[in-house]
Amino acid sequence: MLAAALALGLAVPAAAEGASPVATDCEAYIVTERGTGQVLIEKNADEVLYPASITKIMILGLACEKAQGNWDTMLTVTEDEMNAMENGAAHIALRPGEEVRLEDMLYATCLSSACDAANMLATYVGGSIEGGVQAMNDKAQQLGLTDTHFSNPTGLHNEQLYTTARDMAVITRWAMQQPGFETVFCYEDTWTMKPTNIQPKERYFSHSDYTRWESYQVYRPYMKGSKSGWHDQALYTQVNYAEQDGVELILVVLHANSRNLKFDDLVNLGDYCFSNFHRRSVSLQNRQAQIPVWGGGEKLGNITLTSPETVDLLLADGVSPDALQTEFTLPEYYVLGTPFTPTLAVTLQGQGLQSDSTATIPARVSGLDTLLAANTYNRLLNDSHRQKLGSWFAVAVVAALVALILFRLRRAPVKPGLVQSQPIILATRRPDGTYESRTLRPTVGKAKPASTARRSSGGHTPLPRGPRK
Repeated sequence: MLAAALALGLAVPAAAEGASPVATDCEAYIVTERGTGQVLIEKNADEVLYPASITKIMILGLACEKAQGNWDTMLTVTEDEMNAMENGAAHIALRPGEEVRLEDMLYATCLSSACDAANMLATYVGGSIEGGVQAMNDKAQQLGLTDTHFSNPTGLHNEQLYTTARDMAVITRWAMQQPGFETVFCYEDTWTMKPTNIQPKERYFSHSDYTRWESYQVYRPYMKGSKSGWHDQALYTQVNYAEQDGVELILVVLHANSRNLKFDDLVNLGDYCFSNFHRRSVSLQNRQAQIPVWGGGEKLGNITLTSPETVDLLLADGVSPDALQTEFTLPEYYVLGTPFTPTLAVTLQGQGLQSDSTATIPARVSGLDTLLAANTYNRLLNDSHRQKLGSWFAVAVVAALVALILFRLRRAPVKPGLVQSQPIILATRRPDGTYESRTLRPTVGKAKPASTARRSSGGHTPLPRGPRK
């Protein structure tokens, strides 16, 4: 009877919310579609709770974002990474001065939840552990997460380290877009870290997710990747990525009372969503909006944003898509050269069968090429006019300089004996076989008489004989 009462106590609040059709042990959960972020079902998804080691998803995503697939970078362990450890924290026995590969730190952080490896990633991302934590908070702000704050990259308990199930789903969705993150997050085998300059033995890392091990009753083939967490204040937490028949889901569970109950919650959520939600194509009727474009300090015109003709949504059985609401998510204006990712928010009324949710899809941009071409043509005309004026001005300046030079040359006094070119030596053959040479030195003004020289075969080297011409 006590067990039944407890079970009823857990189920009644969920039914009262109208958004939690699955009875679970955990305090909060959410299931979202990976592609659009559409929420399928949730419970207490905005309640602020401690995340424990699922915090590491953020630092893993940032490290993958920075590396861009180049995982051969070598990192050197410092005292700072070791001093930031707590007694009893999970680690892989790194030592100061040890040289390790970035790739090994990624797998150690995700699979073994190693706090020393997570500290290494924070230093890699931000130059120090503190810099890495700042990068984590900056990214949370960029993602629009107002109920998340990080104080370390490991998830070890701190009053200033908190999040929500909804925010963790957003973080995971973003992280899975970073190069290589999904590979690490979904790694099934045992990862081997080779010996380093300090550690002569290999180290092995593997995940501890029972839903991905065939030997456990809670095994589900659709569970593809995960990151788990636990400490006394957060209790048991986990984020899973699941895929079946082309449907991709992100599942977040916070504050479960035991490891087994956490896994039960995850498979119950997964089983329910894959059984009761189906992908349907919903017409958006080409909704449009306009936004002004600025460039070069002036307004260039407007561009048009258009929704796709249809959007694929996951709908529970019995939910009608007729009550869709759409809204473009746009800045006040678009400045050329700045990041611009216009989106359309499609809000679905769950009608008591699923969560009221919003899916975010990219909007199509039209008219920008025409706008740029028109403004470029006008600018070229203006530039051409300015160039013509500049050319005439340049010709006038050059002509003035040439006239000034010629004027000065004509008025300059000529110095006698000023040599204007190289001397010329003329040789004349006499009848007796000797040669007479004369040196001509062209001068301006009064020239000096040319010198003469008499050469003979006896005292001087005769000039070479040759045929007369």
